[in-house]
Amino acid sequence: HDHLKPGMELRATGPMGEFTSLAHPAQKYLFLSGGSGITPLMSMARAYHDLALPRDIVFVHFARTPADIIFRAELELMARNLPSFRFVAVCESDGPGERWGGFSGRVSQPLLQLIAPDFLTREVMVCGPAPFMAAVRAILAGAAFDMARHHEESFDFALLTDDTAEEAVAAPAARTFT
Repeated sequence: HDHLKPGMELRATGPMGEFTSLAHPAQKYLFLSGGSGITPLMSMARAYHDLALPRDIVFVHFARTPADIIFRAELELMARNLPSFRFVAVCESDGPGERWGGFSGRVSQPLLQLIAPDFLTREVMVCGPAPFMAAVRAILAGAAFDMARHHEESFDFALLTDDTAEEAVAAPAARTFT
């Protein structure tokens, strides 16, 4: 979008994939997101919040700085509204306009044990950059987590199969914005 000019046309396709907690029903979830990987997990969190579904959810979002915590105010509101919903942000460093007083660093087993001591008993939903998701997989496997309860979504288009990429390119535009 840095290079869009008036008159250019965009084509968009609908959502792809099957990453949903509804396909993996549980009473307790651990949502782990990194950067813009928060988007599908936010959709799930909104559904549980809006429907007031009784689920124990720990939502941990990893960001570079406090300014990079996407949906921060909305997630904090959800945590205030639902006693069974806990939101924890983890930042790598302070931001230019805000010193960070919360958890800091990158995803690690000691950090997960501190934030969600019962993480081994939860259904885990993960989305973020490939290195983040690889780190989560390694942490869970190293903790003898039942990987059948680990579910992830990749937003790396390089990982799409050729057939899926072709479908996305060939999809007709539903609406053009100029």
